Amino acid sequence: MISWILQEKRILKKNKKTLPYVYLLNILQGERAERFKDLTQQEGKVSQQPWAEKQACLKKIAVEEGVVQYCQVMYEIFRQKANEIRVRLEQMAEIPS
Repeated sequence: MISWILQEKRILKKNKKTLPYVYLLNILQGERAERFKDLTQQEGKVSQQPWAEKQACLKKIAVEEGVVQYCQVMYEIFRQKANEIRVRLEQMAEIPS
């Protein structure tokens, strides 16, 4: 999961708001929040820090803040909701018109 979060450098360049990104923006505070913003919001800035170094910092923050667990819970919630919708649609298809 962490490698998926960090795999695309262009996600950060385009400032896409992925679930892990939004989660971290909402839970991080103080110095860690500023560090995360510095690592991810590079719009118009030239960074002297190599991508591999940034990636390692982001991975550390993500692991320490429980991003993987959060995403797993959200995945399960949406999977269950989708399954409920599928069951209702199947039931509706069985009702004679």
